[in-house]
Amino acid sequence: VVSLLGIVGIAVSGFLYASPFPSVVDAARKRDNSHLNNKLLFCLLLNCSMWVCYGFRKNDHFIYGLNLFGMAVSVGFAAVYHKLNHSSSSSWLTFLLYYRAVPAACLVLFLLVVPLTIVGVVTCAFNCLMFVSTLATMRRAIETANKRLLPLAVALGSIAAGSVWAVYGILIGDIFVIVPNALGVVLRVLQLVVLARITCLVKSSRRTVSMRSITVVPIAPLKNSSKPIVTVTNQCEQP
Repeated sequence: VVSLLGIVGIAVSGFLYASPFPSVVDAARKRDNSHLNNKLLFCLLLNCSMWVCYGFRKNDHFIYGLNLFGMAVSVGFAAVYHKLNHSSSSSWLTFLLYYRAVPAACLVLFLLVVPLTIVGVVTCAFNCLMFVSTLATMRRAIETANKRLLPLAVALGSIAAGSVWAVYGILIGDIFVIVPNALGVVLRVLQLVVLARITCLVKSSRRTVSMRSITVVPIAPLKNSSKPIVTVTNQCEQP
C-alpha cells in the first residue's frame, strides 16, 4: 500500500510540477515573461532541494525521486525566464550562481552537517510557508473578483496530491510529511470555497447590471382608457 501511494503521489505531484509548461512555452514563443514568477520558481527549487536532502537521509526513494524532478523542472523554467530577460554570458554566470550555488550549499549543509530532525523541521516549515503564501493570492482574487488567479485544475490536483502524501506520511509515521500536506489540502479546499464565492458574486453582479439596464417607456393611452400602456425594453446586449 505504501509503495502504491508513493507511485500515485509521484504521478500527481509530477503533473503539478510540470503544469506551468504550457505557460512557459507560450512565454518563450511570445518572448514575454510577465506571466512567470521568478521568485516563486526559486522558492520551489529551494523547497525541492530540502525535500531531496530529507528523502535521501530517510532513504525514501519516493520523496527524493519526486523532488529531483521538481528541481530539474524549476531550473528549466527559470532558465527560460532568465533567457527572456538577459542574453550576455555574465548574466548566465549570475544565473548559475543563483540557481546552482544556493541549492548546492543547501544540499551540502542538509546532507552532511545539519541533524536529520533539524532538516525535517526546516523543510516542513518552509513548505508550510509556501502553502500559506497562497492566502495572499486568494485575497487578491477576492478583491479583483478574478477567478483566473485560482485555477480550478491546480486546486483539485493539489488536493489529490496532498491527500495522497498525507496518508503516505501517516502510514510511514512521519510527522514532517503529514503536516505540510495536510495544511496544503486545507488551504486548497479553502481556495475552492473562495472560487465558488467569486463565481456567485460575478453572477450576482451580472444579474444586477442586467436589471438596471431595463427601462420603462410610457406610450400614449388608448381610446376609452385612462391608463397609459408601458413597454419594457432591455438595453443590455445579448451574448
